[in-house]
Amino acid sequence: MKTKAFFVVYNPVAGRGRARQRVAAVQAWLEARRATLRVQATNARGDGVRLAMEAARDGWPVVVAVGGDGTINEVVNGMLRAEDEGIPCPVLGIVPAGSGNDFVKVLGLYRQPFEHVMNVLWQAEPRLVDVGCANERYFLNGLGWGFDGFVAQEVYRVRWLRGFSAYLWAVLKVLPRYPTARLHMMLDDRPPVERDITMVAVTNGPCYGGGFWICPHARVDDGWLDVAMADAMRPWQLLPLLPRVMRGTHVDHSRVAFDKARRVVLQSERPLPSQVDGELLGTSLQELRIQVFPQRLAVFSEPFQRSTETETEHE
Repeated sequence: MKTKAFFVVYNPVAGRGRARQRVAAVQAWLEARRATLRVQATNARGDGVRLAMEAARDGWPVVVAVGGDGTINEVVNGMLRAEDEGIPCPVLGIVPAGSGNDFVKVLGLYRQPFEHVMNVLWQAEPRLVDVGCANERYFLNGLGWGFDGFVAQEVYRVRWLRGFSAYLWAVLKVLPRYPTARLHMMLDDRPPVERDITMVAVTNGPCYGGGFWICPHARVDDGWLDVAMADAMRPWQLLPLLPRVMRGTHVDHSRVAFDKARRVVLQSERPLPSQVDGELLGTSLQELRIQVFPQRLAVFSEPFQRSTETETEHE
């Protein structure tokens, strides 16, 4: 598919303002090739959802997200909610300009020159990716519940840091005082499991948080959700684990378990915060219902990066 019409959504504050500069370059590049385009900025949370829905309803064949994972998440939710109404879903294009940029690490776009990214947008054939959905919120990277949710809450309060630095700062601030929880979990039609946890992550992709490879072997096109569960641990037990998560080498840790499922139900006796793609899903949730929609979304991409390639990339 080689379309010449693009609806561009950007977050002007993404990447400490880098998205504002990047979208000007995107517009100039496309206009030089006589593309039809419309450029719209988000001004408040939820604007990306609204703009992407409008683009789908107006028949734009491609919606381009210029920003980070939060911008991408909103655009994807707008496109897929429009599809839920029976409207054809546009193809997703991405120009990375955020602080974390985790999803693009599997698309062959991470840290690539601008010209390379634009050539993928202009020439590449769309590839289909799976999409996760938690309590009616779509996601591409994954969600975290428990410790990870408390970290996401803290990230929202950090104004002087972005991306991985903000996430790491929040981790270190939450670490001494986070509460563990009793989790009731059901994977597909298997018998339910109960365990005391620090956190649980349900992911579509391998990485989130600006560089935490929570499920390093996850694939965005295999039709499965990857589940990582960290047993209840005290701070002095959890702290040494963090560098291994940053390298994706924690898969054999005795206090971390992994699984796969297409449907996941998580329940907790106490309310817990949760994040999806780095955005707060809720601050006091006692139940999450999660499922995967295989091959749901078309995105302009290089051949998908697999676990061996991504592991080399983040060492």
